[in-house]
Amino acid sequence: MTTPAVATARVVCLAGDVAGGYCARLLADGGAQIVRVEDSSGDPLRRQSHSGLASGDSALFLFLAAGSTSVVVTNPRSEEHTSELQSHHDL
Repeated sequence: MTTPAVATARVVCLAGDVAGGYCARLLADGGAQIVRVEDSSGDPLRRQSHSGLASGDSALFLFLAAGSTSVVVTNPRSEEHTSELQSHHDL
């Protein structure tokens, strides 16, 4: 069995939408290390719909964020934060 090409990739995900989250999920399923960047209020997908879970996270967020790690920064779109994260990641 061959190893997927993305298995060694390290990816920073700045997306706060379904399409970006799904791309990150596909990469994670292929073995990539995903770091999701959220602002202090959390990823908007966390509140997309109520799942009834104690965490309060939506089922959609839990599905898309599976296999990834989240970090919280005060301004995820600032060049300072993204440059620091990107210096340690491939994509």
